[in-house]
Amino acid sequence: MVGPLPDPCMFRVTEAYEKFSIEDRPLVTTMNVRADKPFVECAFGMVQEGSVLSYQMPALKSRYIVLHNDAPPTPHLPLEGYDILPCECVFVCSEEELLHMTSLSEDDTIKQFVMFYPPDDTLNMNPQSGNG
Repeated sequence: MVGPLPDPCMFRVTEAYEKFSIEDRPLVTTMNVRADKPFVECAFGMVQEGSVLSYQMPALKSRYIVLHNDAPPTPHLPLEGYDILPCECVFVCSEEELLHMTSLSEDDTIKQFVMFYPPDDTLNMNPQSGNG
């Protein structure tokens, strides 16, 4: 994460909350944040030296990653005039799912059977019974 450094007045939190009891102060007042402390690089950007983040999340060092200081800034999002195109997803059935789906599909004999018997004759759906 790269961004501008915080406003120096943000470092005067200890002075702003000095009249409060230690239980009522925000946690940032116990972190010893001062304007005279130098900044060091960490995984989240620049933090004050001695900060918890400075030693628990140090800047990532890698022989494969090279940071370019002259790189253009990241664009502001969302990009104007850019629309995400819909993706085409294809569902691939397993053998069990395919067997289940084919058992649910109607074949011609079932269609003819349903068309042959009226809705009130649904209790007697045996085609050999002679009804119809």
